[in-house]
Formats: sequence, C-alpha cells, structure tokens
Amino acid sequence: MTLPPKAAKKDLLLFSTEQDLQSFHQANPFLAVVAYQGVVYDAGSYLEHHPGGPSMIQRQLGSAIDQVFEDYGHSKSAKGMFAQMDKIGYVGKVQKSQGAQQLRIGSGKWRPDYERAILWQMITGDIDKEGYVEFVKEGKVFFNPVKEPRLFESDFLEFFTRTPWFAIPIIWLPIIGYIIYEGCQIDQLATLASLPFGIVIWTLLEYMIHRFVFHGETTWLQDSKPFFLIHFLSHGIHHAFPQDPLRLVFPPALGLSTFQFIFRPVFEMVFPEWAVNGMLAGAVIGYVTYDLMHYFLHHAKISDAPRSPQGRAERYWVNTMKYHMRHHYKDDELGFGVSQRLWDVVFGTELIGGRKL
Repeated sequence: MTLPPKAAKKDLLLFSTEQDLQSFHQANPFLAVVAYQGVVYDAGSYLEHHPGGPSMIQRQLGSAIDQVFEDYGHSKSAKGMFAQMDKIGYVGKVQKSQGAQQLRIGSGKWRPDYERAILWQMITGDIDKEGYVEFVKEGKVFFNPVKEPRLFESDFLEFFTRTPWFAIPIIWLPIIGYIIYEGCQIDQLATLASLPFGIVIWTLLEYMIHRFVFHGETTWLQDSKPFFLIHFLSHGIHHAFPQDPLRLVFPPALGLSTFQFIFRPVFEMVFPEWAVNGMLAGAVIGYVTYDLMHYFLHHAKISDAPRSPQGRAERYWVNTMKYHMRHHYKDDELGFGVSQRLWDVVFGTELIGGRKL
C-alpha cells in the first residue's frame, strides 16, 4: 500500500482529506484512527476505558469526530483524554497549534503530580475550595499507560485504600443471613415481611447520602484542607478518578462501622422490636445491590449489553448505565439515584434529555 506523505515534524502522517484518512483506516484496521480538531490519533489504548463502551468509538473509526464529539456534550476531561493517545498525524493543512489544548491531564487550577501520592500534595499544596472542587469534578482516566493514582507513598497504607468489588458480598451476605436469623427468633413472619420495606428505605438513604453527604460541595464543604480530605476520601476520589476499579465500592471497615454505630441504633429507636431486624436486613440487601450495581455500571460496557427490541431488561441496563455516566461526566448536581431514579423524580433532581447511545 502507499502511505500518505509525512508531516514536517516527528514523522507524522499528513492526510489531505478525510477520505484519505478513511482509506488509511481500511488498509490498517488494526489501528483505531480518529481525527479531532485536525489531529489524527490512534484511540486503541482508550477503547476499553471509554465510559460508553468501545463501540462508541469503533463506529467512528477512520473519520473526523468533531461534530459527534460536540453533539454528545463531552466535558473538558474528555478532551483531555486525547493527551494520552498516540498521535499519528494531521488532516488538511498542518497548524502548529493543532491539538495543543489537549496536551495535559486536568484543566483546573490545582493539578497534582500523578507520579506522587495525592493526599500529601493536597495537605501541603496551594489549594483552595475552588481548585479542589474543580479537581474532583473533572473525571480523569489514565490509560496509556494504565495506572491508578496513589493516595499514600507507603505501600502498607495504600493497601487499605483499595477494595475489590467481591469483598462486598463476601463480607455482607453472612451478616445479612445472621440479621434475618436473629429476627426470626423474635418473629419470623414479621421479619420476612419487613425485608421489602427495608429495601425501599435503603433507596431513600442511598439518594440522601449521595446528594447531601457525598455531594456536599455547596453545603457542608468548607474552604479548609481537613474538609477537602474528608470529602475526597468519602466520594471526591470517585469523581476525580471514576474508572478506578479498587476505589469504587464502599470500604467494608467504614461500612461496618456506619452500620453498627449509626444505622442499627437509629432503626432500633424508630421501628418496633419485631420489625427492626427485617428492616435492617432489607436495608443491607439494598446497599449490597447498590454497591454491586455501581461497580457494574462503571466497568460493564454499554455496548456489551444486548439491545434486542423485545429486551426490556437489556434496555434497562443500557439506560441505567447511560444515566449514571451522565451524572459523572455532564452534571454531578443531578442524577443522584444509582440503583434507581425514583427519588430523583420525587425531589426534582432527575437528569432529563440527552442523546441516546
């Protein structure tokens, strides 16, 4: 085959037209080539990390994606992904400034060194509330090479900041079983009948915690580094690095403490003795379902979910994934429901509209 001419610098290829780029892609299908703002990139390293799944990019290969990129309303962080892609060349007339605006990860006023532990930089660095909020609101993914940010320099401390998804059912399912057993010793029928009510209560708790605790940027978050650390460790880190697989589910130690010292005493105070264990077990079932769904929504690819015309279950998963990704990448002040959107509808925080995937 005949390669297009090379651009003046760094042996990059120069494509006269988009048709030339399409022909190059057809001759080199192993390269995931796309053009954005006149620059041609190999997006292969990013395919598996795209929140919408690989097919969202694959169906645009060999073409300029400027229009479709804007149609989906991509964020600054999405534009920053081009900084990590391998540059192949240019389409049309070469401009020195082409692609320059993408060549950095993070666009806020505070940008840490990702080769070093982040928490110490947050403690000692020049960061205010505006810079911190910008930092956590801009989701960042490191894919070329793949790496996850460190919180501590110490490997020992770093170990306790990471939780695999399967730790949740391993730890919580036996506890659910014991709570139900304990309740059945008091009143078996009442305990079993209370389970679904506990699940419904969890959906409300999920919404309230997510909205008012995890997203406290406009309420309880003060312009103070201790507040930044609390917010960052509780939820800010998840929005700053939404695809980090080991900092997504709720740490079991914190979850068990919250259950034992907050939820159990409150449930015992509010509900009659015969209903407490059933309500608690239902709430924990709801929590486990939420945490596993949350992991699934981030790491199952939308394109992998079957979309047959009759498949209501399949469409549900596609729409639920899409809804949560919009919360992360378009508007984190709406769409607080993860396992469902009932309370978003009730309290007027539903994410409405958006282009279909």
